[in-house]
Amino acid sequence: MLCVNRFQNGAIPGSLNFPFQTHWSADGDLLPGEQLELLNKARGKIVCVVGSSRNDLGLKFAEILLTQQWQRVCTLHKGFDVLLRTQILVVPATVGMC
Repeated sequence: MLCVNRFQNGAIPGSLNFPFQTHWSADGDLLPGEQLELLNKARGKIVCVVGSSRNDLGLKFAEILLTQQWQRVCTLHKGFDVLLRTQILVVPATVGMC
């Protein structure tokens, strides 16, 4: 749940990003698209929503998944900020994530 600029500067390998500004309707629903199709392929797997300390959109996203009967959803609140200090984040364009 990062703005596009923050995701472009560092992301967890294999992660999907759903920026609120471009992937959400006014009603709070996810808009159809390639990212949503990829997410739906992960149904049944453990999904970890990594949030930021800047907002609570990660928590809201996890709640939406739960209301849509997703199982195995967990959150890592403020996780992006913590992971920024590690070497786990990669620039998406360099590893084919964009």
